[in-house]
Amino acid sequence: MKMRMKKKRLRKTLGRELPKGVIRVHEQIISGSVFAKIPPADQYALLLLGHIFHEISWLQRMLYIAQKNIDAESSIVKDGHALQLMFLTRLMLGKLIEFDTLLRDEKRIGDFLVTNFVRESPAEGRAAVESVLVQFSSNAWIRKARNKHFNHYPVFNDVKVALSDVNEHWDFRVFYGERSAHTLYATADAFANLAWLNLADPEDPARGLNKGLELLLSIAGETLALIELALGHYLRGPLAREGDTRQMVLSVRPLSEQRFDFFSELADDA
Repeated sequence: MKMRMKKKRLRKTLGRELPKGVIRVHEQIISGSVFAKIPPADQYALLLLGHIFHEISWLQRMLYIAQKNIDAESSIVKDGHALQLMFLTRLMLGKLIEFDTLLRDEKRIGDFLVTNFVRESPAEGRAAVESVLVQFSSNAWIRKARNKHFNHYPVFNDVKVALSDVNEHWDFRVFYGERSAHTLYATADAFANLAWLNLADPEDPARGLNKGLELLLSIAGETLALIELALGHYLRGPLAREGDTRQMVLSVRPLSEQRFDFFSELADDA
C-alpha cells in the first residue's frame, strides 16, 4: 500500500503523463561565473563523474540492444551479433574496472560521492561507495581480468590455454565481402574473448559470457545510481536557482525497437 501511495505522489510531482514516444527533459544552466566559484575539487568531480556516467549508461543501453539482437536467422548474422555483444561486454568490463581504480585511488571522487549521495547522512554515502567497491573485490574473475590486462590486446603467454581450446574444438572461419566493412573473422574474435570468458566460467565459455554480462550489468546499475544521486543532490542544492532551469519534451524511439547490425549496406554501396 505504501509503495502505491509513493508511486501516486511521484506521478503527481512529475505532472501529466506524457504520450508514448515522448520524454520530458530539464535543462539546468550554471553560468561560468557561478561555476568558477565552486571549489576546484568539486568542479573536477562534477565534470569527470558526468563523463563516466555517460560512458557506462551508453554501454548499458547498447548491451540491452545487442542482447535483443543475438537471435538471428542465419549463423553468419548471429556471429556478427555475438561479436558486437562480446566487444561491448569487454568495453563495459574495462570501463567499470577503470572506475573502480579511480574510486580507490582518487580521494576527491570518493569524498564527493560520500558527501552528496545523501547529504544529511555521509554514512549512507560511505556504505553506497563500499557496496560498489565490494562488487569488484569479491569477484575473483574480475580481479584476474584486470591483473592480466584482458581489457587490452593480450600477450602470448596469457592466451596459450585459449589457443589449445581453439585447436581442439574449432575450425578457423572467416566471412569476407567486397568491402572491408563486410568482413568478419569469426574465430579470431571468439579467441580474443575466450581468455576472460574462461575466467568467468572455466567449464563453459558461453555460460561465462552470460554470467559475466549479468554481473557487469548489475555493477553498472549500482554505479550509475551512485553517481546520478550524488550529482543530482549537488546540482539541486545551492546551485539550483530559480530561472536557471527550463523544461522541454523530446520525441524518442523505444529502446526495444532499436538495433544495430554488424553487416550493413554502406552509404555509397548502392
